[in-house]
Amino acid sequence: MNGELLSNVTTMVSALALVLGIFLVILYGTTYLRGKGKRGKWIKVLAATDVGSKRTIALVEVVDEVLVLGLAPQHISLLSKVERPEALRRLNMAEPAKPTHSFLDYLEPMLTKRRHAARQVPATKGKEQTHA
Repeated sequence: MNGELLSNVTTMVSALALVLGIFLVILYGTTYLRGKGKRGKWIKVLAATDVGSKRTIALVEVVDEVLVLGLAPQHISLLSKVERPEALRRLNMAEPAKPTHSFLDYLEPMLTKRRHAARQVPATKGKEQTHA
């Protein structure tokens, strides 16, 4: 009786693992195929900047037009079209803007100060100092 119970449990766990495996493969396949669409060829975000809480202005190239869009959580508004040839030429030649300051820029000086301070701490004699 004990061997039969063990056999039934192993069969049930194996079937569950098989069903979960098939489900995960299908989930991965659909997300992989959804990301492989041709939207990257037709729509390009040239630049974007935040102008308030959850509001952004974006410069977007769609096919051969450059649009200035206002983005909010509930809607997208067309603010303007860039139609002057000289502006389009400058946009195509410009490099994407780099962020002026990142969190890493603030963090690196603090870490280097801490490392230097740790190296300069003199070793104490004996066992006067305990470490947690």
